[in-house]
Parts: sequence; C-alpha cells; structure tokens
Amino acid sequence: MMNLISSKRYNYLDLIKVIAIYLVCFYHVANLNYNIVENSSSFIYFNYFIKTILSPCVPLFFMVNGALLLNKEYDLKKHIKKTVRLFILTFIWGIILLSVYGVIMKDSYTIITFIKSLITWKEGRLNLLWFLQTLTCIYILFPIIKFLYDNNKKILNYLLIIIAIFTFGIVILDMILNIIQIILSGHIVYDGLLNTICDKFNPFKGFYSYSIVYFILGGILFEKIKNNDIKITNVKLLLISSVSCLILFGYGILISKNMNNLCDIAWYGYNTIMTLLTSTSIFIFCSKLENNIKHTKFLTIISSNTLGIYLLHCMINRIISPYYISISISSNFIINIIYTFVILLISLVIVFILKKIPIIKELFKLG
Repeated sequence: MMNLISSKRYNYLDLIKVIAIYLVCFYHVANLNYNIVENSSSFIYFNYFIKTILSPCVPLFFMVNGALLLNKEYDLKKHIKKTVRLFILTFIWGIILLSVYGVIMKDSYTIITFIKSLITWKEGRLNLLWFLQTLTCIYILFPIIKFLYDNNKKILNYLLIIIAIFTFGIVILDMILNIIQIILSGHIVYDGLLNTICDKFNPFKGFYSYSIVYFILGGILFEKIKNNDIKITNVKLLLISSVSCLILFGYGILISKNMNNLCDIAWYGYNTIMTLLTSTSIFIFCSKLENNIKHTKFLTIISSNTLGIYLLHCMINRIISPYYISISISSNFIINIIYTFVILLISLVIVFILKKIPIIKELFKLG
C-alpha cells in the first residue's frame, strides 16, 4: 500500500511553485530583446539562452499538481464537481480577461463578437487560459490515472510511455529530422514531417497531452522522494539540466536562423525531452532542500496564490509596461529581474485583497 500524502506542508513543493510562477512572469513581462535573427550580438544570444531556461515554468506546475493529487485520497463525486467547477471557472475568467483587455486595448465588441471571441479564445487576450483548459483535461482523466497509480503501476507505466512516445518522442524525432534536412539540403523541406505522418494514429492529439506526462511524473517523483528512493547527486542534476538547456538553446538558434523567423524556444520547449529532463532535475534538486528551507510565511503566501498571480500578472504588466519600456535601462537583464518581481508582488497584493471579498474569492480557487 502506498504512503498517502499527509496534511504536512512540503516546503520544497512551495519552492517549486514560487520558482515556476516567477519564471512564468519573467517570460511574459521581461523587456528583453531575444531576436537572434535580426541581431547577432552576444547580449542577444545571452537573452535567448535565458528564454531557454524559462521553458520548465509551466511543466513544473503540472508536476506539483501531480505530486499533490496522486498521493492523496480523493472522492469521485467531489472530483467531478471540482472538474465542472474548473471548466466553468475557465469561461468566467475568459469573460473577465476579454472585458478588462477590452478596456485596456480599446477593443470594440458587439454581443455576438464578444461571444465569438470567447469561444475561439481570442489571440492576444485569452492565451493564458490554455493552462486551465489543459488542467481541465487532466482532471477529466484523473480518476483513471489515479486508479492505475494506486492499483496497477504496470499499466500506468504503459500509459506514461505511450503518451511520452506520442508527444516527446515524436517531437524529438522531428527535431532530429529537421537537423538532418538542414545538414543535407541547407534548409528544412518538411517541418514536423513525422508529426504529420503520425497524426492520424495519435490518440493524444487535440490538447497539450504532454502535460499528462509531467502530471504523472510529478506523482511518481514525489512518492520516490518520500521513500528516499532517488539517489542522484546535485552535480549530476546540474549537468543534466545544463546540457539539456544547451541542446535546446542550440536547436532554437538552428531553427531560427534556418527559418529566418525567431523560434520561441520556451513555449515550443514544453514538449521536448530537454525540458522534461530540466524540469525533473529542478524538482529533485528542490526536494533535496526540504530540510534546509525555512518555513516562511512569504513563501507560503506566494505558493498559495500562484493561480491568481498567473491570471493577473499579464494585465498588470499591460498597464505598467508602456511606462516601464520608456525607461532607458528597461532592457537591462538585472532590471528585468527586479521588474518581474515587482509585477509578481503587485499581482500578489491584488489577489490577496480580492480574496478577502466574498464570492470574488471563489475566482481564485480550483476546488
């Protein structure tokens, strides 16, 4: 019988969530020039490498969710209600984001165009909701995953491997094919060729199904860490994550230069083996700090409000950024580290205030 998670708060999971939300904020608000296609200076390449490092941001959230949900008991009826709630909450936030951005960006809607924008998840307005959409899909599948996790690890491992093959596996093979095409012909003839061929046979297309791998992996890692089954040194973890980031960085450069179009290697890195290895390394490394992390109220507060920060930080940045980018030093790396922290804190304060208001506070709860 597996050891279910207790009511104890695990500091390292809080730390991972704080790291993840900071990386998410940095990805969205930093005013750095990443365009290595238009500018080949060492500073631009440095910025692009930083963007590569941001790739584990959202995967870490899926891993923490898996760690917490798969290692505790659950009630099916309550879970179904929670899933329906998350589905409805996603659309409510869609309405809120469209409305707020409508004011900020001076969008004009009729009732029909507003509904159409909501249903089609209008680009540049509702992009953030992909995370809630994906989490809803995981919640729909969760009872099956949880049953296998508790009762049949053999079938669970089969499921994990199959999903990994149809997500990370296809992507890495496509990356290799792209590299071969560049070597042989000097350019990419067919981008995503293997993915196109396998598309009709892929049972996991239609949403970001690689997230299930992160989710299950988070649960497995948590259990192994709790049982002290993971024996890997910090040096090896650093080596794995460093090499993974460098490979992803190099591939991003190759594709960007070849396609003459900047590749967002953070976003497109989510379903790569390199980001999977980096995310796993960060998760394990943070777990090693469990006994060294002082239980601070500040860490707990940020960790407990990551959903709200995630949903609000882009809107806050949209309001502040015109003033920020007008400052001559706004493209400085160190300044952007500070600016990101400021946006995170402002978002946190607003969430903290809103959660004091009855009914409104329900907008920041997943269950």
